[in-house]
Amino acid sequence: MKKGEFNLRGMAVVSPLAREVHRRERSSCDVPNCRRSTCEQKPYCSEHIQFMPKVSSILAELQSRAAELELVERHPARATAESGHAQEILMRLEAAEGVTVERLASDARIYVAAVRAFIRALKRAKQVRTRKSTRGKTVVSLCR
Repeated sequence: MKKGEFNLRGMAVVSPLAREVHRRERSSCDVPNCRRSTCEQKPYCSEHIQFMPKVSSILAELQSRAAELELVERHPARATAESGHAQEILMRLEAAEGVTVERLASDARIYVAAVRAFIRALKRAKQVRTRKSTRGKTVVSLCR
């Protein structure tokens, strides 16, 4: 079989040698007693990807943000302008000037009360300002 050959269905024909090379590229998961295989010399199977350094750091960040949000929901006065959620609000305000608190909460998928707490912290840090819209909604924008 030559490179670039196709069968009657238009599918690429793969030589037995190429299949064998692909099989040899597979390895097993590094977790003890796990017999699942991995592709492309990865150290962990799909059941154990949480042990990969990048994945574990992302999971730790998500847990930290969840704990921070839970604390702010229980104690709104503890919201800080340096928190991850406050920084996310600032990024959203950079993209769209003049956003309602409800829209920020919807976009960030957090409770309105928590967004209000972060907005108060950002106002104390003089990073945002608020105003009332004609409909009575609180509109948040960056201080420039």
